[in-house]
Amino acid sequence: MKLKNGNTNQETDAIKKIIEQVDKGLLLGAPLDTMPDILSTIATKLNEKHP
Repeated sequence: MKLKNGNTNQETDAIKKIIEQVDKGLLLGAPLDTMPDILSTIATKLNEKHP
């Protein structure tokens, strides 16, 4: 099924799984010196695609 923005439910589920894995990594203390604001960046992009 295609969503309004052209993404499929499968693509959206994949994005959510990636975010969950990134979030788990942050909670476990994974170093993200190259992109310290990764979660807010991802959230912003998701909000743009799924208002």
